[in-house]
Amino acid sequence: MTRHAPAYRLALAIFGVLVVLSLPACWNSYGEGMTEEADETAAAEDEKPRVTLYMTSWCGYCRKARRLLDSLEVPYEAKDIEESEEAAREYRKKAGSYRGIPVLDVDGRIVKGYQAELIHELVTRLKRQE
Repeated sequence: MTRHAPAYRLALAIFGVLVVLSLPACWNSYGEGMTEEADETAAAEDEKPRVTLYMTSWCGYCRKARRLLDSLEVPYEAKDIEESEEAAREYRKKAGSYRGIPVLDVDGRIVKGYQAELIHELVTRLKRQE
């Protein structure tokens, strides 16, 4: 290891110099290209529904979950995991080893399967916070 130490230190020093030289370029470009449209997009991102339903079109429990969310009058986003690869990736990340549907994300709390009482409780808590 000591035989490679000078080469390692030299590579590290060169890397450090490159990082320091690139910082002013990053600082100068910060905020460039920001427009009102970009600000509006960021504001719209903040207004996204805080409830997401990962579902399929043929699932009976998914339909029940949609009816429950509709009856609770909470804005939600329904994502069909068979129609959208992005939705499928999100589903797999949030569901972990669970492979059933529906899966709901209620403000960061994951509900696996149709659990009406838990969904109702979480949505009611969420609505109180707003």
